[in-house]
Amino acid sequence: MRLPRKPWPQRFWDKVDKTPGYGPHGHCWLWTASCDTDGYGQIRDTDGRLRKATHIMWELTYEQLCAAEEICHTCHTRACVNPSHLYEGTHKTNAADMMRDGTRYQVLRHQMLRGEQHPRAKLTEAQVQEIRQIYTPAPRGARHATMSQRILAKRYGISRSVIAQILRGDIWHNLL
Repeated sequence: MRLPRKPWPQRFWDKVDKTPGYGPHGHCWLWTASCDTDGYGQIRDTDGRLRKATHIMWELTYEQLCAAEEICHTCHTRACVNPSHLYEGTHKTNAADMMRDGTRYQVLRHQMLRGEQHPRAKLTEAQVQEIRQIYTPAPRGARHATMSQRILAKRYGISRSVIAQILRGDIWHNLL
């Protein structure tokens, strides 16, 4: 039997991490659930529509629909949903802010964002280098490696296939 869904605001707030220390000044509230390909939080609303978490936060905070074209961040942290870091704007004002603050390059989507700069990166450059250094394949005829891809995947909280891609140089090739 399926459990009843939590009330809408509670479902939203369960996905917000208010732990201090995130963002440029340590005051960002990070969205911990699904993100779109640009790194912005997203959630299905009560009608089942996929919406940006910043727009939902705006509506929950100010009890009004977001009338703006875009919700912009003063902190430039895409996963941030802290209402004090959000303001209504247009695409033009958002682009001008990004030019002024030096974050415009991120608009070119993730083809330009490499390594730790990518919003979906789960590893640091140091961790990738460590994986490449400590991996030891099983010797010929042996059944198990001393530091296998499976063990590394478990240690770093990623899949074995990602470990294999790192070792082959398919991903994080900028560190080869």
